[in-house]
Amino acid sequence: RERLEAELQSLAEPDAAGMSAANERILQLDREIATAQAALDALQAETEALGSASAGAGDAHAGASREQTAADAQLATLKQVQAAAEEDAPLHAWLERHQLAALPRFWQKIRIEHGWETAVESVLRERLHALEHDDSSALGQDRPPVKASLFASGTAAAADALPGFAPLQDKVQVMDARIAGALSDWFAGVYASEGIPAAAQRAALPAGALLVNREGDQFTRYTVSFHAPDPADAGILARQAEIEELEGRCKQLAQRAADTAAEAGRIEAQLAERSAALDQARATLAAAQQEKHAAQIEALKLGQALERYCERSAQIREEM
Repeated sequence: RERLEAELQSLAEPDAAGMSAANERILQLDREIATAQAALDALQAETEALGSASAGAGDAHAGASREQTAADAQLATLKQVQAAAEEDAPLHAWLERHQLAALPRFWQKIRIEHGWETAVESVLRERLHALEHDDSSALGQDRPPVKASLFASGTAAAADALPGFAPLQDKVQVMDARIAGALSDWFAGVYASEGIPAAAQRAALPAGALLVNREGDQFTRYTVSFHAPDPADAGILARQAEIEELEGRCKQLAQRAADTAAEAGRIEAQLAERSAALDQARATLAAAQQEKHAAQIEALKLGQALERYCERSAQIREEM
């Protein structure tokens, strides 16, 4: 009996408060796990959406870059063709000799209303490449080897009015006021015509007046001159207009490529941030689940210890 009493006294009764605390901790961890799982699901959805947005932004940037590259290549080709129009070897040597090669050409200082480029080329011909030189008499001892034109700076005179017709000069925009005088001289008495003018219209023209249609054909009172472009100068004005339009488009495409790159970078940064948050959420959930598992083991141990205590205590009392 003394032995049984000693054993009964030596039995350690499990901490009921610890058991209650372990169960409460398990319930708390269940709530934390539910919250962590909801956050994980939300982050997963955000990450997937950002992944799709990132792919779309990447495609948009790639498309914009391809367009920009193609436009830049087209612009470079047009500029090469335009530069080749000035590569007249005999005249180039003469221009170099008189230190005129670096001067801009007449055509570079004008802009033409769309559709009237050929008409203006028909009137100007080699004068498209005219150079500004205020003292042409100084060049009289060394004539150019091919056709060439010079002009002095001067103001423009008002274009002659002709009822029913607009001066062809009105189709030309002057980019440098110093060429206005030469433009006025070269387009004096020259008028724009839509299509082939009727015989009655031509008959009413004053002497020296000239009608020019969009195709470059020229009409006077009694004559018709059908235009054929000079291979060296064909399309030089239209090409210049296309170059300037393409330059504007290249700037827009470059801006668009930069914008799409910035947008792709912004989305990529968001995706990286969300991915990092997703990894952290997974780690938080895993830690909570692991802690819950440890709490469940602790509660199980406490429960088993309490059960053993109760069974052994009952046995000892029964033996006593």
